[in-house]
Amino acid sequence: MNVSYLSKYTVVQIFKSNEFQKVYIATDNNTNQAVVINHIFSGEGSPTLSLIESLYENPLNNVLHFEPVEDGVVLVTKVEEGLSLNDYLEEALPSFTKRVHLIHQYLEGIQKYDFLPNPIKSILADPSQIILSKDRIYFDELIIFDENTANAVGFQPTMDHIISVLKDLTKLQNIDYDELPLFIHTIGFLDEIQKNKHTYTSIHQLLGDFEKIDLGDSSSIDDTENIFHAQQGAFGAQQGLSYLEPTSLVGKKVSAIDEDIIRMADKSNKRSFTVAIGTAGAITVAVAGMLMFKSILPIENNISADQKMPPHEIASVQNVAGEEKEVTSSKEVGAADLGGDAIGPNKNITYVSEHIQQNHVPTKYGDFSLVISGDDVGPHTVSIHEESIHKEGSQFILWVKADSSEAFKVTVKGYVNNVSTFNKTVTHQPLFTNGWELIQIPFNTDVDGDLEVIFDDVTGTLWIGKIAIDTLK
Repeated sequence: MNVSYLSKYTVVQIFKSNEFQKVYIATDNNTNQAVVINHIFSGEGSPTLSLIESLYENPLNNVLHFEPVEDGVVLVTKVEEGLSLNDYLEEALPSFTKRVHLIHQYLEGIQKYDFLPNPIKSILADPSQIILSKDRIYFDELIIFDENTANAVGFQPTMDHIISVLKDLTKLQNIDYDELPLFIHTIGFLDEIQKNKHTYTSIHQLLGDFEKIDLGDSSSIDDTENIFHAQQGAFGAQQGLSYLEPTSLVGKKVSAIDEDIIRMADKSNKRSFTVAIGTAGAITVAVAGMLMFKSILPIENNISADQKMPPHEIASVQNVAGEEKEVTSSKEVGAADLGGDAIGPNKNITYVSEHIQQNHVPTKYGDFSLVISGDDVGPHTVSIHEESIHKEGSQFILWVKADSSEAFKVTVKGYVNNVSTFNKTVTHQPLFTNGWELIQIPFNTDVDGDLEVIFDDVTGTLWIGKIAIDTLK
């Protein structure tokens, strides 16, 4: 069977695989836009069979490609750029009036899912689907099934998600005096639907009741009247990741990343897919903020062998052997122990260049990050010492965040008995600014515990949130 989506998109990473579906991170072959390929199975006896049938006639707004295949259906959706709901509320600190407008946007936005079966409706109404950009709500429309969602019964799970979103949007410590009547009416509405949530059978019914409450003249606050309808049909009007939101994909290196790594952004970061790619071709993918998972560590336990996809040769990488290791003065850099295979920023970092600073704002990885300013002439070096030997096939992992879209170089040097055996340079083109991106460099030879990481051509500010080794056992 000729599966046309395979000719339009290049698979970069397996995101999730279970009995119900396989989900891949991919890129559009023409635009390099980051997309999600969702292959949902619907064989005989599958609980998703009847659910998938509803998608044949009613593809979602965010779908770029819809294709029935032999064992189910393939949905290709684009990745929206913006902030998760919680990050937006913490960063933008919207007034209560604006929060009420967001409630209306959300309810009006998910109303279009009313025609879908309840299990799918519940998934699409989940708070994790919400992305905000310029005070407007967009939806990922990523359908992930598990035992609970695939067999969900009734409208109640959808109501629970809606109430959760409304609680987040109305949670505000300080209310302006002029907004007090609006606050009272809105909280009264929320209290009422929590008491009577079992009486609702559709989102349309709930939206109708919301529009009946007295919002005073709050509509004058927002001159973008009927915001959702203005967005509808323009769900891709937002620039996808021209990145990166995937970086430019030339040669390809594909390796596994587990769902536990997905929630990566700290409070100041954009929420989006990030594809870290060296111009010569090293491609790795991470997803930031799409779903909430437990932890990002330890890395070695997050990656399972059956998810590995065979890597292609990285044509652009330099490999120089036999160099003498430069001797540098050493100074200790203290930091929180990140656990797992994380080796930095922490005690294993034995040397940093003079102009690499510490930013003591906590991140997902520890108490601080390392910061490089483009105002300081590079290159900038971080030296690492570990007792263990990193086998061929292990991977060097680096999480970085840049406030400039300009490309920069990362070189990793490895040594055995103080003789250079490994030297790779990749040029990383940020997909977007102020978002964590993953850079992954495989070791094609054994390397002992002495490593140097060199950053060059840095413009603006570059944060280094985590350095780790995915060790081949």
